[in-house]
Parts: sequence; C-alpha cells; structure tokens
Amino acid sequence: LALKVIQVADVLDVLRAALSAEESVVRARAAVLLGQSKDVTAVAPLIRLLGDIDGNVRFNAVDALAQIGQPAVSGLRDALTHHDPDVRYHAAQVLGRLREPSAVPGLLALLQDQMPSVRSAAAAALGSMTVNQDMPPRLRGGVPAVRGVRCMPHPKDTAEGEAASRRRASEGETGRFPLRGLTDARAVKPLGKILLTDKEEIVRVSAAQALGNIAELDAMPMLFNALQDQAPDVRRVVLYAMKLLAEEHQVAFHVGGEGLW
Repeated sequence: LALKVIQVADVLDVLRAALSAEESVVRARAAVLLGQSKDVTAVAPLIRLLGDIDGNVRFNAVDALAQIGQPAVSGLRDALTHHDPDVRYHAAQVLGRLREPSAVPGLLALLQDQMPSVRSAAAAALGSMTVNQDMPPRLRGGVPAVRGVRCMPHPKDTAEGEAASRRRASEGETGRFPLRGLTDARAVKPLGKILLTDKEEIVRVSAAQALGNIAELDAMPMLFNALQDQAPDVRRVVLYAMKLLAEEHQVAFHVGGEGLW
C-alpha cells in the first residue's frame, strides 16, 4: 500500500483556501491554525477576515495576525485606511498588541476617524506602545505647570519607588491598565485633545487610559482639565491615570492645600 506523503505546504494551501469557506466555523478554525503556523503568506487573507461578518472569525484573525507578528505589520499599517471600519478597528488592535512604533502615524490619523469604535481602538493602541520597557522613569522637560496644582517629590523613598517601578514592569500589568513605559511622545497631545473634546464617552475613556499608560508628565494639564468631564467613568479613569503618573515619576500632586496621593 503506497502512502502519500502530505507536505506542509499542501496543508497550508488547504488552510488558506479554508479562510474563504462558506461556514464561519471553518474560517475561524483555519485562522487559528494559520496563526499557530505563523504562515507569512496568510497575512493578506487574514487581514481581509478582520471585516468578516462573524465575530469569532474576526477575533481569531486578530489573534493569528498577532502571532505572525512582524511580517504582518506592513499589511496592517495599510489596513488602517481600509474602507471597512471593522478592518480599521481590528488592525489598530493588532498593531497595539505588537507595540509597533512604525504604526504611530497611522494610529494618530485614526484618532480623527468617523467611527467612535475606531477612534477608541486607535487610542488604546497608542497607549500600548513602549519605546524601551527596561528604561527607568524620567522627567522630560521638568514638571508641566497646572493652575491650582503643585508638584513635589513623592514622599516615598526614591529607592523604594524605583523598586516598585521595576516590579510593575516585570509583572506586565497594573490594574486595568496594560504595561506602561516610555512611548512616542507625539501621541500625548492628540490623545489629550480627544480626551477633552470627543463627544463619545468610550473614546474619552480610552484616551485617558492611554495617557495613563504612556505616563508622560506632559499629559497632566490635560488630565487635570478632564476632571470636569460630565461622565463619571471618564473622571474615574482620569483620576487613576493621574495616580499612575505620580507613581511612575515619584511625585505627589496637590490641589490647593490637599494632597491627591
């Protein structure tokens, strides 16, 4: 009995073809397997699936592209301008997960997208970017002036604060917020603008989260102004973002004579 040897390339061909299957469960499973195989030639059809009608298919395509990683970046950057908002939304998600610095200009442009969900995803992705996770916190250009707010060295011992920062970085997460670190400072002002002006609460929440993740002291004036937001969830996230900045830079913020932290 002659046994036919199935080549890996043949299997990948079958899986790529399955991405166009009529049954959504087949498309979803094929996306999972192609992600596990890290098949570079599957990037284009997987990006098309970011706009699939089925949510499970879209979710699996996002995971697959994130697993493929760097080879998918170019196509994902192009997808940020796709006519389908679902594709733009999920492309921003993947690029945020990959922490791809070259995607920053495209993500900044998406902060002006017509769809609130896309603007929110772009803000979240920008907040996920880190330039160098191993670099210690530092002040850039000193502490920005905020009317009514006074900044002083954090009351905790500096060595203790640095140890806490290293511990947070090694853990990868703090509360609801993903890993924080130094990021492209070009994102701070655009994020602050949508935090203060966007009509959609979900976008303002994402912008506040992103500014907390970025942890640049230049964001403090914008966060302080956002404490006047009418939405309780926005104010809550803004306060937590301000706390993250205080912890990251070992400073304490005071309003009037009262210390915030």
